[in-house]
Amino acid sequence: MRKSTGVLGLIAALALLFLAVSPAYADPPGNNGDVKIHEGAGESSPEQANDPHVCTFHIHGFNFDGAASGTWRIEGWPPTGGGTYNGTWGPADAKGEWRDPKAGAMSLPPGHYKLFVWQKLPNDP
Repeated sequence: MRKSTGVLGLIAALALLFLAVSPAYADPPGNNGDVKIHEGAGESSPEQANDPHVCTFHIHGFNFDGAASGTWRIEGWPPTGGGTYNGTWGPADAKGEWRDPKAGAMSLPPGHYKLFVWQKLPNDP
């Protein structure tokens, strides 16, 4: 019994060793970023924070493929609703970041809104 326990322990240790050094696969290209709303023209702290209740704002993308670009749409949402706003973003920099507008901030009439973002280049999944 002791011998089989030792053998099983050795097998488990070897399995863990090989699993721990398995290769990491690169993130496949495509629609794989994060988008945040930042209050005003400056950056939030931490930079990937989300500020959903703002008067002036910019849209900031993170973790996109380098040179990726696309479109965004903001739609008025119940209960206050009203209006649709469109724009483009990109190209993302080498770190996969982009912002719109590139400088400054934008504003919308008071209300509830929802942001939709699509990546068009380099890959359209």
